[in-house]
Amino acid sequence: KKNKNYFYINTFGCVSKGTEDNVSEDIERYKFGNYFQTCEEAEKYRDKIKEMLLNRESEGECNTEK
Repeated sequence: KKNKNYFYINTFGCVSKGTEDNVSEDIERYKFGNYFQTCEEAEKYRDKIKEMLLNRESEGECNTEK
């Protein structure tokens, strides 16, 4: 719904609030699934994504140096 607030996970892994303006950013977030009705829901999925990404290292799938 136009002008309605939603939440998404930004490139830094933080939850941000957006306003539906039916612009390309809103549309692409929605199509990708990065579009949440509540901050709590976005935080829940952000935490799951973070855990999954951090587990790559323990599984030997990440080539980063510490």
